[in-house]
Amino acid sequence: NEVVKGKVIIKVQKKIDEEWKDVEGVFVEESVEILPGKLIKLDKIFNPKEFSVDSDGEYRIFVEFISEDSSYKKNKYWEFKVV
Repeated sequence: NEVVKGKVIIKVQKKIDEEWKDVEGVFVEESVEILPGKLIKLDKIFNPKEFSVDSDGEYRIFVEFISEDSSYKKNKYWEFKVV
């Protein structure tokens, strides 16, 4: 078990013409250390940005972790609709 160092990137994307496009002004990139057996609270990183959607549509929160030496990358996303 060892500390994993890297960066977390969080961005909001909107579906436009069947493609995901980054929403301008909503981008977080933060260096992190993950201790053995622990996790990162993404809401603690993202929520202070106080993002709100100003138009209807399909959106997603896209998150990516990249290890310090770039040997490991993992991403995940969560989709939601605004009506």
